[in-house]
Parts: sequence; C-alpha cells; structure tokens
Amino acid sequence: MKTAAVIGFGCAGFCAAKAIREAEPERVIDIYSDTDEAPYNPMLTTYYVSGKISESAMFPFGDLEQVRSALGANIFCSSPVEALKARERKIVLRDGTERQYDDIIIATGASAVIPPIKNLPARGIYKMRTAQDARALTEVLAGQVGSALVVGAQMVGIKVVELLHRRGVKTYLADMESRMFPASAYDTTAAIIAERLLSAGIELRLGAAVQSVVEQQSGGLLSTLSDGSTVASDIVVFCSGIRANLGFVDRSELDVGRGIRTDLHMRTSAEHVYAAGDCCETTNILTGEPINLGLWANAAQQGRTAGRNAAGLDEEYQGNLIQNITHYMDTDFISVGDVKAAGERAAWSSDSGWRIEVTVADGKMVALNILDNANIAGPVKNIILHQAAHPSEKMTDCAKMLLTASGMPKDFIAMLGGEGID
Repeated sequence: MKTAAVIGFGCAGFCAAKAIREAEPERVIDIYSDTDEAPYNPMLTTYYVSGKISESAMFPFGDLEQVRSALGANIFCSSPVEALKARERKIVLRDGTERQYDDIIIATGASAVIPPIKNLPARGIYKMRTAQDARALTEVLAGQVGSALVVGAQMVGIKVVELLHRRGVKTYLADMESRMFPASAYDTTAAIIAERLLSAGIELRLGAAVQSVVEQQSGGLLSTLSDGSTVASDIVVFCSGIRANLGFVDRSELDVGRGIRTDLHMRTSAEHVYAAGDCCETTNILTGEPINLGLWANAAQQGRTAGRNAAGLDEEYQGNLIQNITHYMDTDFISVGDVKAAGERAAWSSDSGWRIEVTVADGKMVALNILDNANIAGPVKNIILHQAAHPSEKMTDCAKMLLTASGMPKDFIAMLGGEGID
C-alpha cells in the first residue's frame, strides 16, 4: 500500500492530507506535527485576543479529533521531524527512528521572529503567531496592563495595536523601518496611516530598532531604541516578521532560498518531495521569480495542489500574488503587488473619501494601495490577475464598468489599462 508523510500540520499540511485522502481513500497518511493542537489560523489569533471570536474559532478545521476523523490519517502530535533525507524519501525522528515514504509533503510553516536582543527579561515579553501566543497575551491582558510597546509596524503589529488601544492601554509602536507597512505601503499611503495613528493617540517610534529591554525596579520594562529614546511599558509584544521552519532540511538535497523552492506543481528539486505553505517559495504571478509569501489562502491552495500531485493527479498552482488586506481602527488598508516595482505612479482620491495609489508598467497595473474601500479591492485584484495572465488583452468592459461605478474618472481608468472607455 502506498504511503505519504506530511511534515507539519498547519493549513497547508491539512489541505495536502485532505487532497490525498479524497484522491486515494486507501493511502496511508502519516502527519508529523510539532504541537498537540489542530491546525489554527495565525491571522485569527489577534481576533481571539480582542474578544471578537471564541478560542475554538481559531481552529477552522475543527479540533484534533474532528480533524483526525476527517482525514483518516495517523497524526503524530508533538513529533517534529529532526532530519529529512529527501533523495531517499526518508524522515528521521527525534529518537533516531527512520521511516521511508512514497511521497513526502513539507508543510512546516513559519515561526515568529524575535530580534536578537541579548538578555531579554523572562517576564513581560510576548509575540503573536500561534494559538498559544494568543492565550498568553489574553491572560496577561486580563490583569493590570496600562502600557505596551508593540514592535513591528506591519499587518500583525497593527492588529495588536488596535486591540490594545481599544482596551485603553497606552500603546507605543516601533519599527526599525522609517514608515508604516514598509513592505506593502507607498510612502504617501504610509504617511496618511501614520497620521491617523498619531491622531488616535498611538505613540510612533519609526526608524528605531529595539536594542535592549530591561526590567525596572518598579516591575515594568524599559526598552532602549536605536535612536537613543526609551519606552517604559508593562509589556513588549514582538510582531517582527516570520521565518520559514527549515532547520531539519539538508540544503545540499533541496533547493532553498527564503523557503524551499518549488515549481507550480509544488514539486521540490527532489523527486516525490513537495512543499507547500509558509515554508516554500513558488512563482510570483507578476514577475515570474520565486517568492516566499505567507498567506492563508495561498497555503490552502498550495497544500491542495501538492496533495493532488502526490496522489498522481496533474494540478498546477496559479502562483503567488503579493496581497494584504486589513481592517483596523476604522481604516481599511489593501495592498496588492510589489510597491517597489518600477513604473509610473499615480493616485486618485474619491469625493466619498477613499483613495487608490497605483504603479503602472507597460499599460498594466503591477501594484496598488487602497485606503477605505474594501469593496473595490476584489475587482481591482482580478483586473491585475487578468492582465498578468493575458498580457496582450486590454481591460475587459466589465472591469471598466466596475471601476466607473466606484466613481473613478475615465482618464484614470484609461491609465490603468482601460483604454477606449465610452
């Protein structure tokens, strides 16, 4: 009987195992997880801490027993793989046991990164990625927390800032970069976002990395930043980015960049070994270059693609598109594509208050920011995808009508590739 191993058990691992089970009901599937929990959605952890969802809602596929029943798989909890012999399709466990499989899918995800700050205090330091991280922050916020320093001015950090602010916690936000959302916002968009945060009472420390955190005799923490300033707070929450979990991978056997590199079938450089989710790199739709992009929707589709191909089917992933959408403190911020891409930049603000800024190259959108109009985000993203897939085609009439209905002027639509508007 054929066998498959899934290393890691987040969204990508679950979707890979599910795809194999659907295609091959009799296949033996062994799943190796580094936790004793069902797959959780990292982006829902802040919603749990804020009280917007229940703890169980962080686990969209159900609890561990429900998942085990749905997949008909052997789930080895708290059993991380210590080493992978990719060419032999063997895994090595902590006790030295080796197991060989017909197919292996690597779906180990990524972990939150705390900067290499020496002698961090044992108390008062938090991060935000896992369900356990969310529980820990929820527990401390149930007590007396009057002030907090959040490190990381990106998508996770801003949600932590929001939930702290709504609790009446004096909140500071620091980042080594000099602007908000440095990876996804244009300078002008970032400046608008920063001004709104300042107006709401958030203290910004941009362009200043945290260099040290020490306990004060009063019981609080004192953080010293690279610009020489200090921040006194009860807690520090690090939201400083993520790094792919690849410590078990032999890089002489697999092609690895920021993640394990795959083709659009999610195949790695080793035969019958696949990778999916936050631990992998695959093709950027707009550039054709490999990119590591940690998004839940991508992980789900990559996992499904890897699982179906491991089951002998022929399925191709569409590729990665850089995209983020977040709602916080009455602001909608949407970013699609690489805002650092070359091209002509233009911006337009509607009478109703929403704003769009774009980069256009060769008559097509390659990146955009939208403020305060989540409804237009989907149609505009679809335009970008259509233009990337059909470079010789002009914008469709339907797309032009959607943009016109949003209030966008004809000359701006024409610049985005919508020539010939009547």
